Amino acid sequence: MLPILSLLAPLFLACGEGDDTGMAMADGICADETRATPYQTGLAFDTDDGAWTLRFVRADPTPPENGDNRWVIAVSDPSGAAATDVGLSVEPTMPDHGHGTNPAVFEGVYDDASGGFLFEDIHLPMAGYWEFLFRVDDGDGEPSEATLGLCLES
Repeated sequence: MLPILSLLAPLFLACGEGDDTGMAMADGICADETRATPYQTGLAFDTDDGAWTLRFVRADPTPPENGDNRWVIAVSDPSGAAATDVGLSVEPTMPDHGHGTNPAVFEGVYDDASGGFLFEDIHLPMAGYWEFLFRVDDGDGEPSEATLGLCLES
């Protein structure tokens, strides 16, 4: 029995954890993942066309993980003004595994109290590298897109 436990111990010790700042730790299955952006509260990123900045106001759990996630994402224009009259959606996929989620796309609902778009029940079925395709639709043609790569330790 002891040899089996000694073989399994490294698997349990390799699991990463978040700290109380919401910063994702760089160990475990994500330690060597170079495509991912380390998650931290307030993480901001721009759409490909530079028309919008998206910012994580809140993520529960922090950092995002396998299972149900609840996010609040703020959207602002280049001047920093909050965008409340746009549509915001996210499409999570695991490119290495060739699958996404069910549903495939989640629609955010603007929430005055949080100052951002609320996404509830984003179910991520497994740990590993995920890409999140965010689309900001202001109704003036093609939506602006931003892809954010995150690696979920658990």
